[in-house]
Amino acid sequence: MTHDFAPVALRQFHRIARAAVNANATAAGTGTRTGGAAAAAAAESTKAAAAAKLGTEIAFNQIYANDLALALLLCLALFFLSAAPSMSVWFSTGRFTQGWVLGGRKKERVEDEWSVKRGMHRVVSMQGVVVPAAINVVSAWFAHSRWAFNRFFLPMVPVLDLTVGQVLVCATYQVLVFVFLLLNSGPLEANYLRPGYISVAQIPAVYLLATKNSVLSVIGKSYEKLNFLHRIAGRMMIVCGILHSVLYFKYSADAGRAIEWSAPLIYTGMVAFVAMCLTLITSISYFRRAFYQVFLISHIIGWLTFIIAINYHVTSGMARPYTVVGLGGLGLDFLLRLVHTRWRPANIMALSGGMTMIQVDGVAQGWRAGQHVWVRVLEGRRAGENHPFTIANAPADCSPLPGSHSLTLLAQSRGDWTQSLLETATAADQITEKSQGYGRTVNVSIEGPYGGPMFTDFSESQNVVLIAGGSGITFAASVLEEIVGQAVDGTCRTRTVTLVWSVKNIESIDWYQDFLNKLLEIARTRTCLEVRVLIHVTGPSVASYNPIRDAKIRFHRPDLASLIEDNVDEVLLSIHRKQVDEYDLLPARGGGIAVGTCGPTALVRSARSAIAGVARKRAVGAGGIVAHTECFGW
Repeated sequence: MTHDFAPVALRQFHRIARAAVNANATAAGTGTRTGGAAAAAAAESTKAAAAAKLGTEIAFNQIYANDLALALLLCLALFFLSAAPSMSVWFSTGRFTQGWVLGGRKKERVEDEWSVKRGMHRVVSMQGVVVPAAINVVSAWFAHSRWAFNRFFLPMVPVLDLTVGQVLVCATYQVLVFVFLLLNSGPLEANYLRPGYISVAQIPAVYLLATKNSVLSVIGKSYEKLNFLHRIAGRMMIVCGILHSVLYFKYSADAGRAIEWSAPLIYTGMVAFVAMCLTLITSISYFRRAFYQVFLISHIIGWLTFIIAINYHVTSGMARPYTVVGLGGLGLDFLLRLVHTRWRPANIMALSGGMTMIQVDGVAQGWRAGQHVWVRVLEGRRAGENHPFTIANAPADCSPLPGSHSLTLLAQSRGDWTQSLLETATAADQITEKSQGYGRTVNVSIEGPYGGPMFTDFSESQNVVLIAGGSGITFAASVLEEIVGQAVDGTCRTRTVTLVWSVKNIESIDWYQDFLNKLLEIARTRTCLEVRVLIHVTGPSVASYNPIRDAKIRFHRPDLASLIEDNVDEVLLSIHRKQVDEYDLLPARGGGIAVGTCGPTALVRSARSAIAGVARKRAVGAGGIVAHTECFGW
């Protein structure tokens, strides 16, 4: 096979190897003429040729492994470049300063630097209603690019539960790995080193994508949004490692060479092999969801065992830079997670429908609406378990509601941990003053905040649609609270918010009855913001009352396609009215539509399909549609 595409250094290795082989062959030929030394010379020449060949293969494969690492860095740079426009808006509005570290008590509400940067000042009409900020007309480039993204990359692939865009990213990663695995490698049966080196070169990608505090957050993607890429990178790394082991055993068997199991090179490789197989088996989707704690423990043990064993297995030292980067990223992430952790007392209360409310004392701000935290209850037999929950309320400095604004979480009883939490709250012997349910005080650790809307700023869009399924209301309600709070401050460009909540029974509305009624009252009396609440009851329900004022209750699943189209019509109609009033005949665009969805996979898939189905002319005319989704599970 030719090596025309190999780098110059690689060609030099080949020239040196060929010269060594030719010299040894000449020595062997001379040995045959000297008679007695022929056998010794032939043996020495064979060893020299084998050593030269092995050294060339090691250098050859190491170069391609390094090239794979550089290609992955180049892809990362391209992602940063593609996110540059959104990043610039994120930094210019000051939003990047929010949602990093949990804080203490509520501060006085003042006109902050963020509002001033956006050119917004609170103006109150003579009727006592806050005048909303001017609608920001979306640029044509952004509107077209957003439509193209929604149309071609946003829909989900049913079998994989990934979007088309995510599938393309995974495919690109796999193609890169296979290209560097096969390019100028010769038959892999003879070059068993190549898969091993390609496996090691993926260590930084696998480990850095597993961290919660990743540098990739600056491109608007939190760790849970990149988890699919961590899974595909980890599986490709394991596949390459297993391929290396299988090819080595086959090569040894074909050569008739016995394997020395006591040799460090062999048993360290076997330890790494077993660790990879254990990690691969326990990371299967069904196993991960059904036995999450077993998956988590085996994952940590497996990867730590692998990374230690691989350093002893690869005697050339080639693996060390990659493992140092991977372990360094994990170590930094561990320190940052400690910085993000707060140890506080919390009140837990049992609500109707198997729901438990957690209110953490002394934490009232420092997050953005829609973000989540990891919770560990430091009591009982499950004190070591850590679970994620979306924060159910907006931070104190963004909320228009009175009260303590303690960080609040809602945990639906679905698994062993949440059921144990509900039993703990129900078995309490004291009744709290804050609710009609039972409650008690426990010590908890709160780590976060993480995730959330990131680049998506709902209050910048003319229309906002919030779609929630079941306990996904925690995301939608906190975003609604923040939007109403910004409307009270006069820093909100939004004119209409539509909240769609799909529940199995109407009794579940009790969780947010008082909260939503207060928000709707503030929006109606103190702002120009129109808030519409649509409640869809999908299961049998004995109650027929309406606990939320002016909310529309429907006993069927929501038609999200019609809902999105109605909002597009509303924005286009407002543009037409503006043109008529101002005698403006130039083409115009709206202030955009932001759609936030949180719920089960089926609901998220339906929302993405509805957004992708909007016609180009209508979507661009409305100013583009921005979609942010949060899906249950991992």
